[in-house]
Amino acid sequence: MGNFKVDIILLIFILPVFALIGFALYATIGMMEVSTGIQNVLVMIIRALLICCLFFTVISLWACLYKAE
Repeated sequence: MGNFKVDIILLIFILPVFALIGFALYATIGMMEVSTGIQNVLVMIIRALLICCLFFTVISLWACLYKAE
């Protein structure tokens, strides 16, 4: 179970970083003036990644709080 605790700590520190990078990419692509099919696909992919990051961050935080009790 020690490895599980280390994995959770890594998730808590790494996922927000990925979320910030994804948000920066999303904002950058969103500010582009030319709206192309590729841009729409990229925005959809980045949105999906952001949602996954938020989902896993919430789960990892919940797991840590649950383990702490």
